[in-house]
Amino acid sequence: MKAQLMIPRVAVIIPFYQVQKGLLQKAISSIVAQVDSEAEFIVIVVDDSSPVSAMQEIDALKLDKEVEIILDRQENGGPGSARNRGIEIALQHRATFVAFIDSDDVWDPLHIQSALRCMSREGSDWYFSDILNDGVSSLGGWPRAKKFLNSCAAKGMDCVNLKREIAVEIIAAECWPHISASVFDSSILSHVRFDTRFRRACEDQLFFLNAALASKMVTMSNSVAGERGAGISIYRETMAWSSSNGPARMIEELAYRSMIFRDLRIPIRSKIKLMWSGVAKLTHLWFVIFWNLRHGKNMVSEALNDLRVKAPVFLFISPISLLMVPFYFFVMKLKSWSLMKGGA
Repeated sequence: MKAQLMIPRVAVIIPFYQVQKGLLQKAISSIVAQVDSEAEFIVIVVDDSSPVSAMQEIDALKLDKEVEIILDRQENGGPGSARNRGIEIALQHRATFVAFIDSDDVWDPLHIQSALRCMSREGSDWYFSDILNDGVSSLGGWPRAKKFLNSCAAKGMDCVNLKREIAVEIIAAECWPHISASVFDSSILSHVRFDTRFRRACEDQLFFLNAALASKMVTMSNSVAGERGAGISIYRETMAWSSSNGPARMIEELAYRSMIFRDLRIPIRSKIKLMWSGVAKLTHLWFVIFWNLRHGKNMVSEALNDLRVKAPVFLFISPISLLMVPFYFFVMKLKSWSLMKGGA
């Protein structure tokens, strides 16, 4: 950890690709509103060839206090590529800590104060906290995470430390953290980057895994970092029955599982759990493909080819998943009927 007498220099990285004006201004305003007079902030906006101009958004800002804003523009490479560029700039400017916020998210005013306090006290290299999705706790959706946080609250604690092995196991299978609720000691990011081959799914999860492997201690807090914005609907759309874009995202999720199983040194039980969750994902993939055959008969051949290239192990178990599709369809229809009845 850095010397305690140093003024912490917090670099906040925002990958920017938006079609809606005004969102970036809200994100930056929430950074400026952070309640921590002892921290020095640098806002790094990486314009990933966005349709909405980041420069125009920044020029239109009306802030209560000054903050250093660095704007960098690059050819479109996806959020992982933009964040990697932001990390490079942050390290060049000798940031003590590196935080991320998506351009459509907003922070709670106490987010950075809570992060720096916990990291200093616990000696951790990575801090992450809760974040709200449509007003609902993100961490609360994971039973094991909820158990950890309830234990914290019962003991009057505001955070819990996760040893490297536990953090890796959790992230590999379930991925509790969110990028906009994470703060890192810059020292662990010297060799940790986002894998730019993943543009639709799992780029954050793989980054978190490598960050956990590089960390001596990871701290999870029960405080709320802020609230996620409209970008969450992209995932919902791709997982919807009628989405023709869903298969590409799901195949990337299967490719992530294949990569972890093959390359990463994590406990075998974590690998088995991860691959088993992939069987359910594979079944959903075939369900969505069959549901959307009206969009084009080549969806099956495209999916088979993508699986062969990106996640061949799942190609071999596809016959099992295909046999499960009729039952899966029945279960999904039953859930849909129950939701419709409940909302009536």
